[in-house]
Amino acid sequence: MPVFTGVRHIHLRVSDAESAAAFYGQALGMRRMVDKFDGKMIILGTPGGGDMFTVSEETVPVEFEAERERVGKIGGLDHFGFEVADLERFDAALEQVLAAGAVLVNRETIPPGIPSAFLRDPDGYVFQIYAFPPEVKQAMP
Repeated sequence: MPVFTGVRHIHLRVSDAESAAAFYGQALGMRRMVDKFDGKMIILGTPGGGDMFTVSEETVPVEFEAERERVGKIGGLDHFGFEVADLERFDAALEQVLAAGAVLVNRETIPPGIPSAFLRDPDGYVFQIYAFPPEVKQAMP
């Protein structure tokens, strides 16, 4: 039995927690789980994945000492990704994310036939959506 179960939590500093929560709710179907610091930190849940996605404003205390002015700055992080549940729904998922206000950076198919799109959220963070073909999904551990 593995010690770890996966990457289950991402925390982003954003310019407006309410707007960011609304964007990720509309774009990716995340649901609001917990509000902290008078709504300046919002913990969202991903649909079907059991993952947490937290957005917080710069006014919220940091959990460890780091730069405070970092909204939209990637630093060493290149991007983060979200898997579309079904290959057949990739185009509809991309349209949903764009309609929510994301900006398309690049769309490509990654060998072996994995449709993928890189997008910017309203704060400037780059994220990816992708879908695995059934044969690739079946070969995964």
